[in-house]
Amino acid sequence: MKRLSYSKAAMHWTEALPLGNGRIGAMHFGGVGEDPRKAGLLNRPTVICP
Repeated sequence: MKRLSYSKAAMHWTEALPLGNGRIGAMHFGGVGEDPRKAGLLNRPTVICP
């Protein structure tokens, strides 16, 4: 298996790593071990309200 390795976390949207399956997507900025709120952004087309 190949492994991606970066020397620092992404600072801008265009540097982030896109993840998804066509229905739900995320942009991962890295920085694991730093502030977890800055690790990524999630895009979800539907919202489920109780």
